[in-house]
Amino acid sequence: MARKKISEYTAKKILIGSTYTGVQINNTSRQNLLLKELSPKAKYVVKVDQGEKKRFKRGLIKIEITKIEIAPFLEELRAKGFSQFLIEEFVPHSGEYYLSFERTREGVKLLFSASGGVEIEGSGAKILQFILRSAVDLVKAANETNLELDWLTNIYQKFEDNYFSFLEINPLIIEEGSYTLLDCAVLVDDTSQFFVKDWSGDDFITDRISTPEEENVALLDANTPASLKLQCLNPNGSIGLLLSSGGASIVIADEIHAHGKASDIINYGEYSGGPSREETYNYSKNVLSLLLKSTANKKVLVIAGGVANFTDIYQTFMGVVDALTEVTSQLQKQKIKVFVRRGGPNEAKGLQYMQNFLQQNNLFGCVYGSDIEITEVINLASKHLAAL
Repeated sequence: MARKKISEYTAKKILIGSTYTGVQINNTSRQNLLLKELSPKAKYVVKVDQGEKKRFKRGLIKIEITKIEIAPFLEELRAKGFSQFLIEEFVPHSGEYYLSFERTREGVKLLFSASGGVEIEGSGAKILQFILRSAVDLVKAANETNLELDWLTNIYQKFEDNYFSFLEINPLIIEEGSYTLLDCAVLVDDTSQFFVKDWSGDDFITDRISTPEEENVALLDANTPASLKLQCLNPNGSIGLLLSSGGASIVIADEIHAHGKASDIINYGEYSGGPSREETYNYSKNVLSLLLKSTANKKVLVIAGGVANFTDIYQTFMGVVDALTEVTSQLQKQKIKVFVRRGGPNEAKGLQYMQNFLQQNNLFGCVYGSDIEITEVINLASKHLAAL
């Protein structure tokens, strides 16, 4: 089965539960707010949380640092190309243990060592190995490792319930019957996000830095009942997408792929769920920012979506036009044309409003409603690019 990494923050929320107090930093605009909640008297551990190995040796972790030292260290890490971080209170300790679970053909393989830590691989430490197939195997493992059966069973059950393929806890701290997971790494079956309740794409590790536009939209999305999603695919592509509704977005992306232009897509995402004029304006600004930054010699903007049930086409198109108005001269200078297909409440009024604006500003490619198939807008945009 294919495996995907999840963040340490997500893994610990699952394994530890509601008592987990770690702080995730993945958005610079919220950083100050999150750091403000930390205690000035406590000591902290700050680490990159992007599935990186050997973080301590590579300087991607700092321990026992104060609140005031955190922000400068985060900037150092960003300068190295990282964008997602985890902050936890420092836990003084002495002994360190190693524990891992891995799904195999024979069953779940458990490895345990009473000598954990960053040097575990080269330390020559004694490793105990078990294959878990039943409750009897768990009892045997607990007896031979001196781990509490209830605790071990709980971890194993979460491993199973959340479709983990691999779990490594290193170091594991055990003091006076209390178990602390200082570091952990998790791989999951890549279909798990469809079966585990409350999981989202944000729980999975991405190996790239988010663009400012992606961060802006993530913040917008977190503060509205509407859905606002944005991902940069090729920053120097030729096709900018301002799409509405998830299903229609997939159709548009597939049609572009069918035209052999998948690598030309600048961005992917969608706005849906009845965003306001202001929310659509802010979302559109970020899509247009990516479009205008692209160094492609010829570019188009596709504004498309399915036939909405309740999203007001006129209201959202007013927001789109507000954003287009701010960058009209840049769009004209780059000779960008706009291709539109949209349907839903206030469709005729919204389409006419959009068409008038595009024609008046020499940005017109086409404007269609629900009278044509959604894929036709891609045919027309592709022909325009080919003719340039």
